[in-house]
Amino acid sequence: MGREAQPPHSRLTPRLEADLPRINFYRFCQLLEKRRPGQPLMGGTSHPADDPVRFYPHPGMGFPASELKAVEYDEADDSRPPVIRTTFMGLYGVDSPLPTAYLDDIAQHREGHEALQGLLDIFSHRIMTQFYRIWRKYSWPATFEPGGTDRLSQSLLGLAGLGIPGTTQHIASPASRFLALTGVLRQPGKTQQGIQALVTLLAPETTVRVSPYSLRPVAISQPLGFYGDDDFFLDGNTPLGDEAMDASSQLLVALTTDNPAEAQGWKPDGPLFRDFLILLRVYLGWRFRANITLTAPTRLLAVPPLGTSRSGSV
Repeated sequence: MGREAQPPHSRLTPRLEADLPRINFYRFCQLLEKRRPGQPLMGGTSHPADDPVRFYPHPGMGFPASELKAVEYDEADDSRPPVIRTTFMGLYGVDSPLPTAYLDDIAQHREGHEALQGLLDIFSHRIMTQFYRIWRKYSWPATFEPGGTDRLSQSLLGLAGLGIPGTTQHIASPASRFLALTGVLRQPGKTQQGIQALVTLLAPETTVRVSPYSLRPVAISQPLGFYGDDDFFLDGNTPLGDEAMDASSQLLVALTTDNPAEAQGWKPDGPLFRDFLILLRVYLGWRFRANITLTAPTRLLAVPPLGTSRSGSV
């Protein structure tokens, strides 16, 4: 007994058939594509035979309760793909733009309606698949690939200045993390709202206050003094000593949180602090200096043991 040939088009799973009236049209097309990895996308070729199903309108004239009505199989010919009856954008049915004379013949199954219905089905399927392609082209979540390797994500990274080949190799973080920050990265200046966006991305319950001025001691290479016969005048804000305070070369980033998990993460060895430094270097650049402080309730801090010397400050 010879082995029977498998049909070229597989049926829908029982669960998918049961949930068909509750599934969105776009989501249904995505599920079909996931079942066929390595195959052409829905409507992606010039041959409708490459599509796993056929989208035909539902001939009924009642109010549509869902986008997908039912699935039909040709029991006489297994080589034909399953037919999915839709309730929108059909050339016949409740949403048809054609005259009612054509619609009545199909809805009432008058003699000779099969030829007209078969002709309209050819165009209806192609219209639906191209409509899905248009939605897929302009829907970023639908075409997003892990790591931001899809074309739209790469274009967004290019607008943020991270699309140049080799740029991401100098960043100790996946480039896809910066897709949520393209709005602030593409701005010409570095603003307080931009730094707030970085903090909100990492810790939503942490508030931040940014000041462009933070005092920083700067060492003086040649401090003034009485050396030999040289003298100097104490006017024009002449600095005395071996260092001076600079207020314009460092900004202040003051973090405040009451969340226990975020407070632990903002410690110098915490994951939030390390990730924030990476994002801050990309946003501000390597030539900026920032003084980062954290304000948290004392109940969130560990009790320091007595009798041990510990370096660092809180």
